[in-house]
Amino acid sequence: MPSLRMLFAVVGLVLVVGPPAHGQQPMSRLSVGLGVGSAPVWMDLATDVLQTVVTLGSYKTENRSGSGVINAQYERFLNERVALLGAAGVERISRDVVVGGDPRGTMSSTWGHVMGGAAFHYRRGGTVGLYSNAGVGIALNRESADIDGSSSATESEIRPAFQVTLLGLRVGRQLGPFLEFGAGYRGTVVFGVSYDF
Repeated sequence: MPSLRMLFAVVGLVLVVGPPAHGQQPMSRLSVGLGVGSAPVWMDLATDVLQTVVTLGSYKTENRSGSGVINAQYERFLNERVALLGAAGVERISRDVVVGGDPRGTMSSTWGHVMGGAAFHYRRGGTVGLYSNAGVGIALNRESADIDGSSSATESEIRPAFQVTLLGLRVGRQLGPFLEFGAGYRGTVVFGVSYDF
């Protein structure tokens, strides 16, 4: 747990650093968005393929639906280009279980994640901003199954979480929309709105 305490200490220190002087760029950014194509979705698809192959198609899942990753991220700028960040998000994925061609129940997964990381801003301060970022942390998955003829089952697991944003684009000065392309628990494509203060 010392590393977790150290993370909280560093984040706390960064958050209490004073606001920017008059005329300087804002030192903080809060972003709220929706991500699609997250790591849990890709893992779920791979698991379905393996289950279908191993059981010769007698057991599979269909009609996958989900909320997408609802996420929030806070950045604290250390200078013009570099920022430390913290991110959290949640996603729900549900699917129908099919056994021998007949629907037999449902399975659902709820993923939550918390990450810390850093961002590098190639262009910041104008109408258009470009950046990349990366983060690591933990993810908690709560999976439940309700299958005909069986009692309901629920289990939880903790896994490492990650996000690598290869390219992010932000439009606007203080308040503006953003679009990110990358891979990880926040999604392959993440879009939303951010506020600089």
